[in-house]
Amino acid sequence: MKNISGIAILSTGFTGIDNLLNGIHPGNLIVVASRPGVGKTSFALSILKNFLIVSEKAALIFSIETPADQLALRILACEVKEDINILKGGDFNNDKSKNFFEAVDKLSGKQIFIDDAPLQSIAQIKEKANATNIKASLGLIIIDYLQLINRDLSASRHEQLENIVLEIKQMALELKCPVLLLTMLMNNENKNPQLSDLDRIGSIGQVADIVMFLQKTGSFVHDITAHELINVVVAKSCNYKTGSAHLVLKKECYCFEDSNQLI
Repeated sequence: MKNISGIAILSTGFTGIDNLLNGIHPGNLIVVASRPGVGKTSFALSILKNFLIVSEKAALIFSIETPADQLALRILACEVKEDINILKGGDFNNDKSKNFFEAVDKLSGKQIFIDDAPLQSIAQIKEKANATNIKASLGLIIIDYLQLINRDLSASRHEQLENIVLEIKQMALELKCPVLLLTMLMNNENKNPQLSDLDRIGSIGQVADIVMFLQKTGSFVHDITAHELINVVVAKSCNYKTGSAHLVLKKECYCFEDSNQLI
C-alpha cells in the first residue's frame, strides 16, 4: 500500500496488474468479470490476502453464494497456500502444522467481516457497509457477486442491474473505500472479452473505474500439482492504462500468484 499526499493507494499484490493500474484508490469501483468457474472468488480472496498484509483497516465481504464458514476456510487455505482438503481433514505434518497455526495467528489479528445472508438488496448491503464502517474503518469491500443481489422486479433486468451498480459506486465514494464487485460473464468462451460484453449488465462498463476480465489460457504441472494459467485483462483503468498480465491459479488452495513465481 502506497500513500500519496495522504491518500492510501491499494496494491493488488500482483506485479503485472499493479503496473497497469497504478494502484486502487479510495472510492474506486473495480469490476472483475469472467465466465463461471474461472476463479473470480479466488482472485478476490488473493487481493484480500495481499490487502491484509499491508493494511490495518478492516475488510467486508458480502458472500451471497458461499457460506461464511466455507469462505473463511478458503481465506485460510489461500493464506497458508495449502490444499483445502488437507485443512478440512487436519492431516498435517510438523511443517504444515506450524504454517497453519502461524496463518491462523496472522488472520486472527485482522478485521475480516463476512456477511453471507442470501438474497440481499442493495439497500441492505449499503446499510450493513455503513454500520461496519462506523465500528471498524473499512479499507476494502468485496461483493460476490452482482447477479445474486436481490433486485426490484418492477423494472427491467437491465435497469435493475444498472441501478444496483450506480448504488455500489455511490457507496464506494461515500465510504471512501474501494469496492471489488464480481460479476458473471456469459459471452462466448472462445471470444476475447470486451467492455461491450458488459452492456447487458446496465452501465457497469461506464460506471466502473477499473474493469478486469479473467480468461483461462492453459494449464501446467508444478510439484505434481496441476495449475491453471489465467490471463487478467485490464480493459478499463481510469488511474493509468490498459493491458493484460498472466497469473497462476492454484485451485487446491484457492489462490492466485504471479506467473513468474511458478513457471
